[in-house]
Formats: sequence, C-alpha cells, structure tokens
Amino acid sequence: MKLMSLIGKFNLLAGVIFIIMGIYLLSTNLSSGSLESNFSIGIAFLSLGIALILLSFFYKK
Repeated sequence: MKLMSLIGKFNLLAGVIFIIMGIYLLSTNLSSGSLESNFSIGIAFLSLGIALILLSFFYKK
C-alpha cells in the first residue's frame, strides 16, 4: 500500500466499493427472485470493481 501512488489508492478504494455494490445488487436480486430486471447491473459492478482493483496495482511510485 505504501508503494502505490494516490491514483492507485483511489482506484483500489473505488474497486472495493464497486465490488460491494455488485454483491449487494446480486444478493437482493437473487433473494427477490427477479433476475431479469437488474441482474446485468450487478455483474457490471462486479466486473468494474475487479478491473479497478487490478488496475490499481499498475500505479506505483
């Protein structure tokens, strides 16, 4: 964490937030039984979160 620049730390934080939001959206859709309405938004948030976390490791000091 010390070796990351400020942009890398921001990307890591944004990635974690997007993953949490994606898990929340998927769990609410699975519990309500309506997979066709907002299922793709949860998958998109998870994918974006994973991409941001992986991207954050490229920003080193």
